[in-house]
Amino acid sequence: MGTRNVAALFSLAGLLAGLTYACYSLWVDSLYQANFRRHQYEQNFLLPDYNPVKADQELARESIRLTKYADRQWPIFCFAFPSGITLALLIAFRLRWLPQIPIGRTLAALFPIYVAPGLVLFFCAVSRFILLGSVLVFAAFLIRWSAEIMTGRRPRRFVLTLMIFSTVCCVFFIGMSLIPGVRSENPLPGAVSSVALQVLWAGEYSSAPAVADGTADELKRAAA
Repeated sequence: MGTRNVAALFSLAGLLAGLTYACYSLWVDSLYQANFRRHQYEQNFLLPDYNPVKADQELARESIRLTKYADRQWPIFCFAFPSGITLALLIAFRLRWLPQIPIGRTLAALFPIYVAPGLVLFFCAVSRFILLGSVLVFAAFLIRWSAEIMTGRRPRRFVLTLMIFSTVCCVFFIGMSLIPGVRSENPLPGAVSSVALQVLWAGEYSSAPAVADGTADELKRAAA
């Protein structure tokens, strides 16, 4: 029962983290789309106050103003998932669903999780389609490193499971993008895939402290 509670808690943390970034990113995209549509409307020469130069200036001015909102989505991307995992750990410790792991080891285990999203963002900024697969593999190894620090043992088939989840989400993203009528720049397929990936990864990561819980029980039985 405790393991299922922990898995549900971490999956919820991944869902909230994914939705935080996805909703903010979709909102920013809607602002740019509204700015573009307004510019298209003002380009209609049949308007009584038709002024293409002024319309271009307003488009550029509004795009610059929206930059501050667009830039904020990247810190959200980098810290939403690690913060969700951290909060899930604190809640699980508080509810005694997990054994009390020393604070130093917990902080050390969280370090790779905070590094992974930044690396994914950096390499995807270079080339999303070419480097995405390789950087997800590297991120999976960082998550496994975190789990290894947390439990003191190397979890079996951990990276393989994460990569299966990643492949499923990537196939879903590609499939959604190929649906007729879905624009190639539509952010919704990517947002849905990102949320699903974070839910699955967070749920799988919950098995690491659960293993630590089982290890603690074994030690208690041995001592008895």
